[in-house]
Amino acid sequence: VKMSLYSNQQDVDLYASGKQLPPIIAPASDGGLLVQGIQMDQNVQINLREWPNSKVTINRCSRCVIRLYGSCGEIQIVSCKDVTILIDQVTTMISMVDCEMSSFAIAGDVPPIKLQRLQSCNVVATWDGLKEPVETHTCKSINVYALHDTTPNISVDEVYNQRDTAEVVDILDGIGLIQKSPVGWHRYQHLVRKAGIGISLQQVNDPRGGSKYRVGDLLPNAPAVLSGVQQGDTILTVDDVEVSSWSPAMVNEAILGPIGTWCKLGLERNEQPLPAPIMVLRSHELRVLKHAAEQRSAPATSPQPPAPVSYQAPAPVSYQPPSPP
Repeated sequence: VKMSLYSNQQDVDLYASGKQLPPIIAPASDGGLLVQGIQMDQNVQINLREWPNSKVTINRCSRCVIRLYGSCGEIQIVSCKDVTILIDQVTTMISMVDCEMSSFAIAGDVPPIKLQRLQSCNVVATWDGLKEPVETHTCKSINVYALHDTTPNISVDEVYNQRDTAEVVDILDGIGLIQKSPVGWHRYQHLVRKAGIGISLQQVNDPRGGSKYRVGDLLPNAPAVLSGVQQGDTILTVDDVEVSSWSPAMVNEAILGPIGTWCKLGLERNEQPLPAPIMVLRSHELRVLKHAAEQRSAPATSPQPPAPVSYQAPAPVSYQPPSPP
């Protein structure tokens, strides 16, 4: 199935949830290309000649194959299930978020890859093309297929079809990174100290379906306050992913992150979406700020006068005259 472009779809809701999304292949509001809602065993082919250096977003697709011909600058794959994506070249970044049982294949050099909250997903590429690190965060059962094939200008279709002969590099669950070197693969798994942004959330029912998460209390001088988040704001997205179908634990987990990283919040204020997301730095000083807030909220105690100091006169010194010679 070859789907045509709907040129009048300039602004679309990338992360709507709770309903069946119509299939869309259209220019996105950020100047890139949006592929959304492709489902039910469709085989979609898209030529990227009009988006050679742009961002391609593939959102909420399932049970389909998406073949992208040509090159793009960045590709972001969000909330896809049982999807196979093949592309000739990506120059800047590949990211996959909240996907299940999906595969991504690429020919040529592979840019840095970031994988977040994935389960049972695969990355397929050539051994020579995998030069940049693969970073994972909260992933499970992720494999990288590294094909040892030096055929010049091998196509991504050939790379994917030969994956059963490739070297399989398993990625450790949790948070980590793998990096290829001349002597093999190096795996790094590390415990990352996490920090929040200094807010509490209130879950309320959304009349349109799902849940809304409103900002309740804010710690004074916390990162959220310093970035412009206000009490009563409604969180629509966290790191570009819509949260209305999430549980409170999932929202909190998404907001928490490694110290020094940025949390990207899409907010609604006074029932109107803000024109741009707010970036909040996850700060390691949050514990200090929380302690300071607790001290400020503690009831003040009246000062006690200092205890009187008693004065002890020195004992008299007796004088003995010298004995006569």
